[in-house]
Amino acid sequence: MPIKFGAIVTEATGKLGGHYFAGHRTGSVLRPVTTKPHRRSAGQQSQRIAYATGVKAWHNLSQSEIQYYNSVAPHGQTGFNYFISIQLKTILVWDDTTSWNDSKYIG
Repeated sequence: MPIKFGAIVTEATGKLGGHYFAGHRTGSVLRPVTTKPHRRSAGQQSQRIAYATGVKAWHNLSQSEIQYYNSVAPHGQTGFNYFISIQLKTILVWDDTTSWNDSKYIG
């Protein structure tokens, strides 16, 4: 239900306690703040591990390797993003029976 404001207060934004003011076509409304649970599915855990592994590999690159990835990254993408996308594609399709030796680049 929309909140009716008076002559002095005409609009509200932000949080108040466990609620926040939201704009709606009929006016401002007060809604409860909801938080999503931290999901720990096997797929999400493997994605998080793969991302952390890719970030660690990026930090182990030399300056010349970083410059290389910055130069070959597609338009609108940084070298870091390009490198991580390659790492994720490679790590996530990696066979579970194969061990990964934490090298700088798999390709």
